[in-house]
Amino acid sequence: MKRHATDKPYNCTVCGKSFARKEHLDNHTRCHTGETPYRCQYCSKTFTRKEHMVNHVRKHTGETPHRCDICKKSFTRKEHFMNHVMWHTGETPHHCQACGKKYTRKEHLANHMRSHTNDTPFRCEICGKSFTRKEHFTNHIMWHTGETPHRCDFCSKTFTRKEHLLNHVRQHTGESPHRCGFCSKSFTRKEHLVNHIRQHTGETPFRCSYCPKAFTRKDHLVNHVRQHTGESPHKCQYCTKSFTRKEHLTNHVRQHTGESPHRCHFCSKSFTRKEHLTNHVRIHTGESPHRCEFCQRTFTRKEHLNNHLRQHTGDSSHCCNVCSKPFTRKVR
Repeated sequence: MKRHATDKPYNCTVCGKSFARKEHLDNHTRCHTGETPYRCQYCSKTFTRKEHMVNHVRKHTGETPHRCDICKKSFTRKEHFMNHVMWHTGETPHHCQACGKKYTRKEHLANHMRSHTNDTPFRCEICGKSFTRKEHFTNHIMWHTGETPHRCDFCSKTFTRKEHLLNHVRQHTGESPHRCGFCSKSFTRKEHLVNHIRQHTGETPFRCSYCPKAFTRKDHLVNHVRQHTGESPHKCQYCTKSFTRKEHLTNHVRQHTGESPHRCHFCSKSFTRKEHLTNHVRIHTGESPHRCEFCQRTFTRKEHLNNHLRQHTGDSSHCCNVCSKPFTRKVR
C-alpha cells in the first residue's frame, strides 16, 4: 500500500521540513549539522549518506552493476541507469503543473519549476550570486576556489565540471555520439546538437527584451544583451581590457601568453583561435561551404560571403566617420 502524501511524522527541528521515514530525516539533519559519517576507504572523502559513499567507491573500483539490456551501457548508480532507460523508451513521467512540460528526471522538473517561481535557493557566500540548481552553485564555488577535480587520463588537463571533462575526452577519442536526424551530422556535445537542429527548424527561442531580435542559443542572447547594457564582465589579468564574451577574453589572453593551441595537421602551422584554424585548413582541402543564394558562388569563410552578399543587396552599412561615404565592407 502506498503512503498517503500527508503521512510524514518525522519533522526537522531546525527548518520544520517533514519526512515519511526516520532515515530520511537523519540524512536531512546532516545538511544542517555538516556531519559526514561515511568515509571512503580509498581517498578518505566523507559523505552524509551511505549510498553516496557506495556510489563514490565505485569510481575507485570501476564497478558498474547496473547494465542496460538495450545498448549494454552500464552505470555505477541505479538512478543514472533508470534515467538512461527512459531515454530509450521516451518515458517522461515528471510533469510541470504550470505549463505541462515533461521530464524524464525529477531533478530536471524541480529545476524547471524554479523558472516559474524565480526561486534561487543556492547562494554563494563569497560574492552573493544565487542559483536555481545546486550543480551550477557547486561549479561556481570551484570558480572561486580554483578547484579542478576532474582530470583527463590522456593529457592530464583538469576541469571544474565533469561534463567539461567528458566533452574534452571526446577530442582524444573522436567520439561524437549526438547525431542530427535531419542531416546525419554528429556532435560531441548534446547542446551543440540542439543548437544545430535549430538551424534546420528555424527555432529561435531566446528573445531580447530590449529589441525584437531572437536567437537559437542562450549564450548568443546573453552576448547580444551586453551590447545594450554595455556590460563587459570578462577582464584581462594582464592589461585591464575587458570583454563581453569569455571566448574573446581567452583569445585576447593568448596574445599576451603567445599560446597557439590549434595546430594544422597538414602543415603544422598553429593558431590562437579554432575558427582561424578551420579557415586555414580549407586552403589545404579546397572546401568552400558558404554559398551565395543569388549567384551560387562559394566562399571558404562566412564573413567573405556576407561581404559578397552586399554587392547583390546594395547594403552599405559601413560609413566613413570623416566624409560619410558608404562601404559594403569594414576594413580594420
